[in-house]
Amino acid sequence: FGSSPLAWAINQYGWHVVAWFLCVFTTMVAMAVLLFVRDPEKIGDGEAGSNGSYLALMKIPQLWRIFPLILLGYGVAAGVRGLWAGPILRDVYGYDVEAIGNVTFFMAVALSIGSLAYGPLDRLLNSRKKVAMAGNLVVLACSAWLATGLPASVTMTSILFVLIGFFGTSYAVLTAHGKAFVPVEMTGRGVTLMNFFAIGGVGLLQWLGGYVVTRQTVTGDPQAGYQALFMLYATTLALALLIYAFARDSRPSDG
Repeated sequence: FGSSPLAWAINQYGWHVVAWFLCVFTTMVAMAVLLFVRDPEKIGDGEAGSNGSYLALMKIPQLWRIFPLILLGYGVAAGVRGLWAGPILRDVYGYDVEAIGNVTFFMAVALSIGSLAYGPLDRLLNSRKKVAMAGNLVVLACSAWLATGLPASVTMTSILFVLIGFFGTSYAVLTAHGKAFVPVEMTGRGVTLMNFFAIGGVGLLQWLGGYVVTRQTVTGDPQAGYQALFMLYATTLALALLIYAFARDSRPSDG
């Protein structure tokens, strides 16, 4: 909704009406969750003991080979889709709100389809590591291309954005990879910790990206700051992939 449909709704009804609609709709969804969703039954003592602390999770060596890619992998796709696609399309290509909404809509669709596509691949290839490596290498290649200079064709830039969206959603596979090294009784906290890294990485890269774009923007050349942004993405993602290359694989066939 936060792309072409949102732009259309704002143009038709104004942002006040749209904001109130989203407020009411969100409240209704929250009430439905409160009324109809139930917690699962608690089994035993669960993770209440001191051995189930986050500190204990941080002492698992294999997780530290996965954390960097969880931290930085999704941040590229989320940063482009949520923050940078609009300014780039406006400043470099002169797109208006509706045209920007069309591109970000296709990127949002790619994010959704990519999340679903990653699901069966680890079982088909019997490897979570290979799937995550391959997908993030595509994101790295797209980021490196954009870092060398934004294409003259807005169509090519849009295609690269969509590819980043599709292949930049490997966090579910990475979470499954990390969960394989977490004791069963600590699964809940393990997944929570990995989600913290994934979402925290989005905020971190947006903050760093804003700093880089601000420092590198040149008057009369809107591309310079954005090229530096994608250089940041490519460099950090390459470092995360290098560390991840030393992680031990976890195969779905092993359970």
